[in-house]
Amino acid sequence: MRDEDGCVGAMACVVVPSFWDAHQQIGDWQILAQWIHDNLNYSQLWFYPTYWAVNIGWHEKPERRIDSYAEPKGRWVPK
Repeated sequence: MRDEDGCVGAMACVVVPSFWDAHQQIGDWQILAQWIHDNLNYSQLWFYPTYWAVNIGWHEKPERRIDSYAEPKGRWVPK
């Protein structure tokens, strides 16, 4: 379905087990967030504390916004 602006989007939940195995310290999800920011076209990223699961959202008008339920919680601004 198109949103109220006539645009479409999609969301997928992704877990990278090898990343979790190598990066389990508080805040390590930010390493993955930075990589996604630098390499993928996304609109929203939502990180979770379990296995650094991330909801990756795509939209025709991307926000380029990163938020986390994992510590440190809240909005994160990439470098």
